[in-house]
Amino acid sequence: ESLSSFHHRADYLLIDTGAGISRNVLGFLAAAQEVLLVVTPEPTAITDAYGIMKILSKFSVHSQIKIVVNRASSRSEAKNTMTKLEMAAERFLQIKVQSLGYVREDKAVAQAVKEQEPLVIKYPHADASQDIFRLAGIILNIHVESPRGMNHFLNRLLRLFS
Repeated sequence: ESLSSFHHRADYLLIDTGAGISRNVLGFLAAAQEVLLVVTPEPTAITDAYGIMKILSKFSVHSQIKIVVNRASSRSEAKNTMTKLEMAAERFLQIKVQSLGYVREDKAVAQAVKEQEPLVIKYPHADASQDIFRLAGIILNIHVESPRGMNHFLNRLLRLFS
């Protein structure tokens, strides 16, 4: 009932079900129009992601799953994580995996959490924020620029009128 209040106020609704497989998680996955798995490079997280992919494949709920690698130390680590999941899906499951990209490990994330502020608002120029803006653009199929703030606007305005 609470989710129905978003019907006229949102174009997209992203639901973070958390890690693991439960009845609630499976219900959300089955009802979802699209599934976007967020996986970290740790072996247990990769195994959990594969488990979800296996269940979705078994019940033919979704023929395609989108994946984002979170907390990657580098592009190479993100690519390796993605490759493991793609190869497993191709070899053992009848499901297509589409990589959307990755979010780098960034100390600004922990700082934003401590300050109880959204990362992209508090630290819009942090590496993780830049990655999130890029991913938002990919998901929306548009180019999303990071916010530049009031100072940027005022400096541009002064240059234009001087």
